[in-house]
Amino acid sequence: MGEVAQGGRKQAAFTLTNSGTETVELTRIETSCGCLSVDVPLRVAPGQKVAGQVTLDLRDEPQFTGDLGIEICGWNDLGEKALFIVAGINMLR
Repeated sequence: MGEVAQGGRKQAAFTLTNSGTETVELTRIETSCGCLSVDVPLRVAPGQKVAGQVTLDLRDEPQFTGDLGIEICGWNDLGEKALFIVAGINMLR
């Protein structure tokens, strides 16, 4: 996500590619920080590229400074981890 102002809000787009041979269907997406939300299609066919978006909102944490690595995990209906992304963020003062 690059640089974000202290106490700021930022959105970033990304592309997700299913390089496997089976359709991936996500039933749950979680992040390691409630300050990051994710919008991505829950069904991705083999070879398909889809657009996703993340939104970082640090307005509730105005004193935070430093670098963040927020994990994004998605699970399928069998409870298996089918998606893992780390969003890197550099906080500006």
